[in-house]
Amino acid sequence: MAGIITHLEIANRIINTLPDGIITNKGLFYAGSIAPDLIRMREGVVRADKKHSHMRDNIADVDFSKRENLTMFYNRVTSFINDNISKENNIIDLYRGYVVHILSDEMFLLNVRPNFVMEMDKLGIVPTDILFRDKIFYDLDCHDFMLVKDNSEMKDICNLIKNEEPHCVHGYITEKELNLGINWVVEKYFSQEHEVSEPIYISNNKILTYIEETADNIISRLSDGVMFPRIF
Repeated sequence: MAGIITHLEIANRIINTLPDGIITNKGLFYAGSIAPDLIRMREGVVRADKKHSHMRDNIADVDFSKRENLTMFYNRVTSFINDNISKENNIIDLYRGYVVHILSDEMFLLNVRPNFVMEMDKLGIVPTDILFRDKIFYDLDCHDFMLVKDNSEMKDICNLIKNEEPHCVHGYITEKELNLGINWVVEKYFSQEHEVSEPIYISNNKILTYIEETADNIISRLSDGVMFPRIF
């Protein structure tokens, strides 16, 4: 649910916080951290495809915080880790990045989206309204363009993902979709200048706090072996 560049910023903060040597292929890690959203490149893509790429099949956004849905979601993440991540896997950092994206969106749905829903409710706009989508995407784009402008590391990150050999994430996104998606990201965010506008409903401070807290939360949960198998 967070913007593409916001996901890259979270991944970058995680890399900069973890001890050296844990993430050995930064390009793959960054690519994984945006991979679930690149399902948009699938021919004939429908909403169910995006739900699946984010491990939220049959879970409505409005009901995501219900205990039974969170339990189902966490079980899916755990199964994904157990099925795909091992020290012998030479693309382990792609899968690590994928998990980071999934948990970043979890944090967005639990900590950012509810306030936006309340703001929209004041305007008489419900989550199923096309205006709801347009307004949240406007704010997310504002944040993403601002992060590209303000973070000097973003161009280096762009070069890393652009030059990385694409791979599939088994059962979720194909090599072709990932490759097309990365090209789309490079074109949209890095190949042209954008006027940076102020977000309207989700403040800069809110997103910056979200990025910081999400990165720290994910490092903790993927390192302590309590909630999920350790992958850091």
